[in-house]
Amino acid sequence: GHEIDDVAAARTNARVLAVASGHLREIEWSRAARAGTVHVTALDQDRHSLACIERDYCGRYPVSTCPATIGDVLRRSVRLPDVDLAYAAGLYDYLETALARTLTATLFRMLAPGGRLLIANFTPATHDAAFMETFMDWRLIYRTPAEVRSLADDIDPAEIASIEQFCDENDHVAYMRVVKE
Repeated sequence: GHEIDDVAAARTNARVLAVASGHLREIEWSRAARAGTVHVTALDQDRHSLACIERDYCGRYPVSTCPATIGDVLRRSVRLPDVDLAYAAGLYDYLETALARTLTATLFRMLAPGGRLLIANFTPATHDAAFMETFMDWRLIYRTPAEVRSLADDIDPAEIASIEQFCDENDHVAYMRVVKE
């Protein structure tokens, strides 16, 4: 919600892409979405999730859905206007490093000049990891902040205005924000 609001404050009619959006619940926290000053495209391969978004949010918020897989994104068969913010909150924990690096570079190319890419990944400090793996069969790929930073290595450094990294308050999630020149 905060990242969406920041982009909406900086850009008129900002365009946001939520990659592997799930049910897009974070839109409820966005003042800009409530005010209609940002347009969010929810991209997901799960048509049930997209149907929930259409039922719960389309009409209430400036939201559209895009049924697509990560493979579609990588093959560039998804045609979207340049976005001011692309983010992936619950995806990178499932991607092998080579794929994660390629996806990061592909999403970065979809940004408008000055646009931002925000990715999140669980860190090895996640206390519930053993529980999640044992009882929920939830196998994630945990990355240190340095490993998350390395996911931007396929982007031409000359195209990067800045890279910022931060963690949540418990150091369970590492974030990276890459801003395009």
